[in-house]
Amino acid sequence: MRSLRAVVAASICLAAVPVALLVQLLAGNGAELVLHLVLGIGFLLTAFALFDLIPDRWLVWVGSLSIGALGVTFLLQGISQLAQNASLTHLSFDILGQQFEGLAADIFLVWCAVTVLLTSHGRAKLFGIGAMALALIGEIYSNGVRYLGSGAVSPLLKLVLLLPFVWLLVEASKTIKNRRPAAVTTA
Repeated sequence: MRSLRAVVAASICLAAVPVALLVQLLAGNGAELVLHLVLGIGFLLTAFALFDLIPDRWLVWVGSLSIGALGVTFLLQGISQLAQNASLTHLSFDILGQQFEGLAADIFLVWCAVTVLLTSHGRAKLFGIGAMALALIGEIYSNGVRYLGSGAVSPLLKLVLLLPFVWLLVEASKTIKNRRPAAVTTA
């Protein structure tokens, strides 16, 4: 396995939707709160896990900072829902939750697409190209609808934004072939 941290981080991000649905079914509400908290934690863990996977330091910093900013925003939104503090709600939803959150998500999606093309190999690369294409098309469509003001975007369309985490899970789960051990010299 290339990175246990990345496997855990991607798994947490992918578990957010089923856990939120379960909470909604059992409690009757709270899905949005669970999504914000679980995705916030998953995004922050992803920000640190990327350093295990990407050899190019400039490239990993772009991805780490963008998903880290998204993680902080989501966590603040979840905390503001728990605390029901007007100032924190204003900061996390009205200020960070508008353009900043969208920009961070868009940068991360583009980063994922570039990373798939530059660093991934084999079947993971083919899967990543397909996953990133779908995620980017979904995000371009959503941004276009919002920009043109031509209607609401289905919340189900946001599920394609989880495809980069499926690729990350596949990429992090790849086994590393053992190199031949160095010859031992005896004196």
